[in-house]
Amino acid sequence: MPRIFAPNEEHAFNAGGVAFVKGAAALPEGHASLPFFSAAKGYDVDASKHALTPLDTLSRADLNQLATYMGITLVPADGKLEVIRDIEGLISTHLLGALTVASVAHGTKVGFTVVTVTEALTGTNVHKYKTHATEAPAPLYGDIADSTWLPLTSGATGGIELTTGHKITVVECNPVTGFIVGSGNDTVASKGAE
Repeated sequence: MPRIFAPNEEHAFNAGGVAFVKGAAALPEGHASLPFFSAAKGYDVDASKHALTPLDTLSRADLNQLATYMGITLVPADGKLEVIRDIEGLISTHLLGALTVASVAHGTKVGFTVVTVTEALTGTNVHKYKTHATEAPAPLYGDIADSTWLPLTSGATGGIELTTGHKITVVECNPVTGFIVGSGNDTVASKGAE
């Protein structure tokens, strides 16, 4: 369920069951209208959250005032989404827990790595991971670990089949909502062929 930001930041109407407030809406994952709300049509799509936040419902003028108050330098060409992500980023520097993640080549299985997280999980939270060939995914506090994030058991002896040199990010999140509270990353080290 991505957040959608209209080109007109004061956009407020219901389009095919998609309610916009101050130019922002949230779409359920797989919603039939999702292809319509594309960058080609001037919309900004943000898959990091799955519901509108209080920031999304503020006017651009209010967001600019809040960002300036927080010491964020505004970029004139930025849209509403960029300003919100800047604010969320600053909040994240204070609230997102740091995870110490290590990827070590598996002892026997070629192409596999064993990923461990030093910090213990809080309550019923779980670990999930995502990889990228060149840049570690960088979620912010409160982003959602959706279906593109895979479950991880820290130190699982069976390991995970991943490509050496790729970047892995592990998050701690709520098992039901996916709400991310901690994050860390490493470069993947998988066992090579002998």
